[in-house]
Amino acid sequence: MSFWLVSPRLASWGHSNKADAIRVTGEFVLETLEGESILDVGCNMGYLTSWYARQNPAAQVLGIDLSPSCIQSAQRQAVKLGITNLRYAVADGGRFSTDQMFDSIVDTQGMIDAQTDTETLAKILSWLKPNGKLICVPALGTLTKFAAFLDALTPLPIQITTYIWLTFSAGADRGAYPAMVIRQDATEPGLTREELIAVYQLGLLAFRQRNQFERHCA
Repeated sequence: MSFWLVSPRLASWGHSNKADAIRVTGEFVLETLEGESILDVGCNMGYLTSWYARQNPAAQVLGIDLSPSCIQSAQRQAVKLGITNLRYAVADGGRFSTDQMFDSIVDTQGMIDAQTDTETLAKILSWLKPNGKLICVPALGTLTKFAAFLDALTPLPIQITTYIWLTFSAGADRGAYPAMVIRQDATEPGLTREELIAVYQLGLLAFRQRNQFERHCA
């Protein structure tokens, strides 16, 4: 987690430069959320967490983050907005322990990245109900990082059932995140490693070509 995310004031400034990335991430998550219990890991100040709760009033939503100041800001905002199906807790995701099981777990650059090991991924997945889903938008900007992430997932009984690229504006530049839905015990078939690598490469190529075209036309 970047240092400016620990302070609510600095987070507001930093997130203003990532508004479009936050928007496309939230839209993807909202389209794929399901169930009556939702966990948002690394929720920061609850920008998206509160949106998920408001758009899913029948669900109970929990947001966790290791920053007490960010959680305090998130709690104040939830009260201000009158959101009653949302709660927050200060927790380090790597040490988080719960008896509650969730239908959907959201990790949008909270815990999961190229360095996340199999044990950590297994722990996160253990919080899911049978056939629950992990909605994951990690910052895996190179094929090497993406392959390392797939290697960590390989020993686990999971299927990646959805994979797309999310593109967004970042000031004068553009960026992209891979977005996935990961299921345990899924009845639908998942994408193979070869398919995932191919989609990743094609998406990255298309993104680079688009950037080159836009710069040429500017």
